Amino acid sequence: MGTGLMLAFPAVLNPDITSTNGTGIHATADQASWLASSNGFSGIVGFFLLPNIMQVFGRKVVFMGINFLSALGFLIFAVADNVLCLFVARIVQGVPMCGVYVTTMLVGEYTDPKRRGYFTTVKKSCGAIGSLISHSLALRFTWKQVAAFSLIPNTISLILTFLWPESPSYLALTGKYDECEKSHSWLFGDTLRNKKDLEQLVATQMERKRLAVTKNNLKTVIRNLLKQDFIKPFCMIHLGNCILSVGTGLMLALPTVLHRDITSTNGTGIHATSDQVSWLASSNGFSGVVGFFLLPNIMQMFGRKFVFMGINFLAALGFLIFAIADNVPCLFVARIVQGVPMCGVFITTMLVGEYTDPKRRGYFTSAKKSCSAIGSLISHSLALRFTWKQVAAFSVIPNTVSLILTFLWPESPSYLALIGKYDECEKSHSWLFGNSLKSKSDLEQLVATQMERKRLAVTKNNFKTVIRKLLKKDFFKPFVIVSILTMLVDAVGRYYTFAYVVQILIEVTNDKYIAAYCAIGSDMLTFVALLMSSFVIRCVKRRTLLFVAGAICASLMLLTSLITFVKSHYDIGGSIHWWLTPSIILLNIFIANVGVIPASFAIMCEIFPLEHKGTGVCASGIVFTVLYTLVMKCTPLMMEKTGVEGTFGIYALIVTVGLVILYFILNETKDKTLVDIEKEIKGVKQPNCDIYLNDKPLIGS
Repeated sequence: MGTGLMLAFPAVLNPDITSTNGTGIHATADQASWLASSNGFSGIVGFFLLPNIMQVFGRKVVFMGINFLSALGFLIFAVADNVLCLFVARIVQGVPMCGVYVTTMLVGEYTDPKRRGYFTTVKKSCGAIGSLISHSLALRFTWKQVAAFSLIPNTISLILTFLWPESPSYLALTGKYDECEKSHSWLFGDTLRNKKDLEQLVATQMERKRLAVTKNNLKTVIRNLLKQDFIKPFCMIHLGNCILSVGTGLMLALPTVLHRDITSTNGTGIHATSDQVSWLASSNGFSGVVGFFLLPNIMQMFGRKFVFMGINFLAALGFLIFAIADNVPCLFVARIVQGVPMCGVFITTMLVGEYTDPKRRGYFTSAKKSCSAIGSLISHSLALRFTWKQVAAFSVIPNTVSLILTFLWPESPSYLALIGKYDECEKSHSWLFGNSLKSKSDLEQLVATQMERKRLAVTKNNFKTVIRKLLKKDFFKPFVIVSILTMLVDAVGRYYTFAYVVQILIEVTNDKYIAAYCAIGSDMLTFVALLMSSFVIRCVKRRTLLFVAGAICASLMLLTSLITFVKSHYDIGGSIHWWLTPSIILLNIFIANVGVIPASFAIMCEIFPLEHKGTGVCASGIVFTVLYTLVMKCTPLMMEKTGVEGTFGIYALIVTVGLVILYFILNETKDKTLVDIEKEIKGVKQPNCDIYLNDKPLIGS
């Protein structure tokens, strides 16, 4: 929470010190920007010092130091009387910036593995609470008073730390095994499982000490960091995918930044009519059809890596054209170029299915969607300070980074099995999932399924055969499910809220400033919701999550429609309408991003059989681009013709119809392998699957 207060503090401080205020301190805009970023420089010092102190003196000492320095920084802010003091305070608070990582690692050491993800998510959510408190206090108090209040969380945390035991992992690392046993027992209890974990921890550290090489030079450190068990699952695969999603969020939110400027006087010299603006927002849907025809087939011929690189390249190219555009046709070219890789919405989601363990598939899909919310939040935040051209130039970065990371990936084991490269498939599968008995069993099942498919394949592939293939149950049923899920995602506001949330809220509140801040709140809610969904989707079945969240969303949209209709036609509830309706809209966005959107994308990445994946992505993508284009084009028109009440009423009806159809045709996919889901779609009865405990089968088939 203290970290959230620290991160949000420049938003409270800078507006006051750059204008007349009661503190007697005045700074230029340039000084204010350096003040906001100055803690990054001292943060480098902290990243060098504190991790080493943590290894020498323990976790508690470092955690106390982080709290002390953060509180000291706020104290200096509270008593500051010149700009220099402000810089000192910000630099002091920069040193413990490594706490972002250190405290997250502490969660890993002090928490049971089953609850580790939950506590990490809660911890991150508290950062958002701190930011919310800071912004809320700023509405009533001066920045000095906010700084004084901000002392409290770090002070309380510092006091609580004195009551902690030292980390068992650190005590085992330093050879204090008796103290390690006491600390481990205090934290985790004395169950048989916990005693076994303790024995394993101590044994591992004893073995490490026995084999330790005393030489610990830079070359050794780098070699440790480059070990596959550290970099391969995160840095190479999911980090690249998540960074692409940040770029996707920037792309989806750019119309909000762009349209405001080009429909009014601005410094770029480009002006567009409202009709051109609506076509500009939806134009990438048309080129998206081309992308959905081309890229899935390229994916089936040349592999997943190649297509992922192409998606990143085209998205970055589109932002670059935006940054140098000097007329309306250039804006259309940029938007159309970015439309071609729109199929990445499905392709990257399916890549999560192929590159991820079934038990973590929903988690990584939700994390990926969280990153698109981060991209949208960055875009809207940058728009408060920079021009749309500068925002577009910045937006080139995520896709470029993701493109570079993709070169380090292995090819997908599913694709290698599909084209008959079984030796390479085995290497890739082992690289991704390890060599456990369960992983080997999954690999054998994957290869056997593709060998059987090839054996039964008919070589003749004329038009009649293709049509017959498209009408087979194992293609048609997933296609219908994905199409309806796409319709649901569009209707609950996955895309139109990114582009038109400000316009919708202006219609509701009649105040552009309230609408602008609500848009920032919408992005924050979306991010928090998607973080929560990482936990929810791991615990709740896909069908349950989809139908419960979908029903709530439909109800909230109907309620929005009803309240707005009553206000506009009968002028009832005028005194509460300005805050009640935006609150319901924001709640709907939150529920949609906790349930409907992550559940839909998780199912989309799992549902198509491997042999139909390319064709399925192509066909579903055409549906997606048509629906996306209709939503982006028709939402402002519906707002104009039917108002907010009509728009939300129509979307609520669409959600309701979609949920009713899915109730009868959607299979449960949670924690099932892609092969199991494929067999279920085909109607093949499953034998009793092997059940594993600690990598050993308990029940045979």
